[in-house]
Amino acid sequence: MTAPFSTAAGMDPDLVRLLRAMVGIKGLIALAAAALLYWRLGHPIARPVAIGYGAMICVSVAALAWLWTLASIPLGSLCFYGGLAGLILVGRFDSGLSARLGR
Repeated sequence: MTAPFSTAAGMDPDLVRLLRAMVGIKGLIALAAAALLYWRLGHPIARPVAIGYGAMICVSVAALAWLWTLASIPLGSLCFYGGLAGLILVGRFDSGLSARLGR
């Protein structure tokens, strides 16, 4: 969707490869967060907490797609890390998570 706004065509090819490799690393981070979320959703959970988890992981994944096009990298990074921070914030309000982790 953001491909028409991509600035990759005017960038040095080595820089494009480097930036896309960094997006790939962020993708691995998002995959790890999604795996933890999958584990958490396998246990009873309150509906608002589940919605919060789902919304925050969607923000991070959408930001990855946005970052892949290399359009507005600072804003895309802010959305990606904001989604991850949102996951942590939702986790703070998840009483079932702290019970499962032995707190």
